[in-house]
Amino acid sequence: MSGLTKAKLYRLSNDRSDTRQETIPVQFNPASLRLTISNNTEGGQSTGRQARQYTGNASTELSFDLVFDTADEGRGPQGEPVSVRSKTARVEQFVLAQGTGSQRQSPPRVEFEWGGLSVKGVISSLTVEMDLFAMDGTPLRAKMSVSIKEQDARYELGQAGPGAPTQGAAPTPEAAASGG
Repeated sequence: MSGLTKAKLYRLSNDRSDTRQETIPVQFNPASLRLTISNNTEGGQSTGRQARQYTGNASTELSFDLVFDTADEGRGPQGEPVSVRSKTARVEQFVLAQGTGSQRQSPPRVEFEWGGLSVKGVISSLTVEMDLFAMDGTPLRAKMSVSIKEQDARYELGQAGPGAPTQGAAPTPEAAASGG
């Protein structure tokens, strides 16, 4: 019998090779995951306009909540409570732009992996809700709502399957009407 598998976040390299550079383990596995796959379409919004058409862009978004808690971690070196922000900061790094001024770069790419599910992309939104505090106001527990948005090349390119681009020119109206 195997043990509990923990979800992980990985910081990915900026060179698009998706090399894992840093592992950020979660403290508690998410209670649920929400996976949204969407297509970008245009047209068809009012009468007299053409039918909605697929524009060739698709994206995947994974949303989940992470909980971090330092209430049982004792005290720091000066006898102060350990702030949960020490744990949440490791996730917050994924929404902050890197560098300063003209050297500013986009936030790092991230991969979420748990069981058979792996989503690579950028954290498009992050909400931190702190709900347990020490007597001095130090936050001890936080829930982080995370959304990772992925631009998946196989969706963008539409290489095969329904909606995929065809080779050659568009069919003539006569060929479309006759089914060929």
